[in-house]
Amino acid sequence: MTKRQILVVGSGPAGVAASLAARRADTDNNVILLAAETGLPYEKPPLSKEVLTKGVDPSGYPIVPADMLAEIDFRSDSYVVEIDRSSQFALLNNNLKLSYDALVLATGGTPRILPKLPLSIPNVCYLRNSADALALRECLSGMAGKQVCIIGAGLIGLEVVAAATLFGAIVTVIEAGATAIPRFGSDEMARRVTARHEQAGVHFKWNTMVTDTKTTDGAIMLHLNDGQSLLADLVVVGIGIQPNSEIAERSGLVVDGGILVNDQCQTSDPKIFAAGDVVKFKTTWMESPVMLENWRHALDQGEVAGTNASGGNVTYDTVPSFWSDQYELKLQGVGWSDGCISPVALRELGHGRMIEFYMNKDRLQYVVGIDAGRDLGIAKRLIERKIKVDPSDLADPEVKLATILRSS
Repeated sequence: MTKRQILVVGSGPAGVAASLAARRADTDNNVILLAAETGLPYEKPPLSKEVLTKGVDPSGYPIVPADMLAEIDFRSDSYVVEIDRSSQFALLNNNLKLSYDALVLATGGTPRILPKLPLSIPNVCYLRNSADALALRECLSGMAGKQVCIIGAGLIGLEVVAAATLFGAIVTVIEAGATAIPRFGSDEMARRVTARHEQAGVHFKWNTMVTDTKTTDGAIMLHLNDGQSLLADLVVVGIGIQPNSEIAERSGLVVDGGILVNDQCQTSDPKIFAAGDVVKFKTTWMESPVMLENWRHALDQGEVAGTNASGGNVTYDTVPSFWSDQYELKLQGVGWSDGCISPVALRELGHGRMIEFYMNKDRLQYVVGIDAGRDLGIAKRLIERKIKVDPSDLADPEVKLATILRSS
C-alpha cells in the first residue's frame, strides 16, 4: 500500500482531532499538523474562564497530552499561504512546499473587529488566543475601581464580564440587541443571567452601538448611538468571530459564509476536507447548511474529517453541546438552536436552576439550562434517539427525564 501524506492546517480541536483520526485510521499515513502559533495545541475555552479568573497559564490546558502527538509530524509557527490544487501542493509561510494526498482545513476563526475600535488603539482588547488572554488578564489586574466596557453580551463577553468584576472593575456592557445571550435561550433565561451580573454591580446598555471613539490620556471615550458617551479605561470587544476561509477562497473552493462541506466534511475538491468553526456544513438535523462555533462540535467534526481524509467513509451527524461558566453559574446547551423561537416548556429545578425545552414537531431539538448538567446529559440522549416527548411532561419536575428515556 502506498504511504499517504495527509496535511492538516490548524491546531485547534478540529485540527488535532483530524490528525489523530487520520493516523488512527491508517498507521502508515504520514500526518503533518501545522500550527500558526508557537507551542503545543491548547484548549480555547479556558481563555475566557480559568486563564482570566485564576491566572492559569493556557499551556496547562493541552488539547491532548504531548505524547499523543508523538507519531504526528507537528510543526509550530507554520501555516499555508497558497494551495495548488492541480498539483496537490501547499506553500507555507516559510516558503516550504508540501505535497498532500489529502488536505484538511481546520483554520478556525478570528474575532470580528469593530471598525471604530481597531487593535491599534491602546487598551482595546479582543480575545481569541493565549497571548490575547494573558494580555487581557494583565490589563484586568490593574482595573480595580476603574471603568471597563465590554461590547457584546454573548457567552464569551459575559464570561469576561464576570472575570472583570472579580478584579473590582466598574463594568458596563454595551449590547446592540435587546437582551443578553440571544442565541442561547429565551428572554427569561437572559433575564436570570443578566440579574446575576447586575447583582455583581454590572450595568447594561441595550440596543446600543458605538458610533465613534476618541482616546484621551490612556482612556477611551465611546460615543453611542443614543447620544450618550462613556469613558472607559479598558474596552473588550466580544461580538463573535469570522471564519478564516481566505485560503479556501483563494484556492477556488466553494465558500458561503464558511467553507461549504458535505456530511463527510468534504469540500468542493474531493481531496480537501474541512472542519470546525471555519465550515458551513450539512446535517440531517437541519434543513439548510449551518455554521457552529463550539469546542465539542470542532472536536467531533475534526475526527470525521481526518478519518475520511485517510480514506474512511463516515458522516458527521453529532448532536452538539456547549457550556459557559459565569460566577457560580454553569450555563449549558445541547442540540440545534437554529430555527428555535420560544421554548415549549420550562422546568424549574429550584434555587435558580432551570431547563428550557425547544421542539421540532413532537421531538426535542434543543435544550438549555442553568446548573442542570445531569438533566442536560439525559436530554441529549433524548435528542439523539429522536424520542417523542409530551411538552407537559417536560415542564413537570416530578416527571424525571430519565423515566421518559427509559420508557421510550
